[in-house]
Amino acid sequence: MKSAQLIGIRSIAIRDIPMPHLTGDHDVLLRIAAVGICGSDVHYYAHGCVGDQIIDYPITPGHEFSATVVQTGTAAALRPGDRVAVEPAISCGECDQCRTGRENTCRNLLFTGAPGQAPGAACEFVVMPEKNCIKIPDSMTFAQAALAEPLSIAIYTLNYLDRRSVHSAAVLGAGPIGLGVL
Repeated sequence: MKSAQLIGIRSIAIRDIPMPHLTGDHDVLLRIAAVGICGSDVHYYAHGCVGDQIIDYPITPGHEFSATVVQTGTAAALRPGDRVAVEPAISCGECDQCRTGRENTCRNLLFTGAPGQAPGAACEFVVMPEKNCIKIPDSMTFAQAALAEPLSIAIYTLNYLDRRSVHSAAVLGAGPIGLGVL
């Protein structure tokens, strides 16, 4: 399959890489439909890192994406043809954080498209846990679904502020998340 890979600072190549395969009963094989380019992807491209997350080349970036289910594990409820938005943070489901409902602070968290973690979505196919796939309605475009991840961060921020009765706040940055908060 084809993959857009970062192969050095400010260097991208379209390469043939092995097709991913299902490994778990709750995994799904996805055909990528749309991928957003996050600020972190831009930093990986321009600088080869984001903070202490340093790229060991090559890497397939991309964590804001939507897809169509192609194949499912034996225990998956999703079916081929289902259209999904994808949560890029893959939690283990077993650590103390996951067991108490804080999957976002999972001690074994793998983030899609991050160096040394999980393969990114700037390719034709990717395998994800079914729990990370959210069915989308036919009325939603794949491009809209790919924006679900950054929009969810903005919504979380607004809900967080509202619970604290915050009356004013500063938004630093006018990227997609900053604009979503505005």
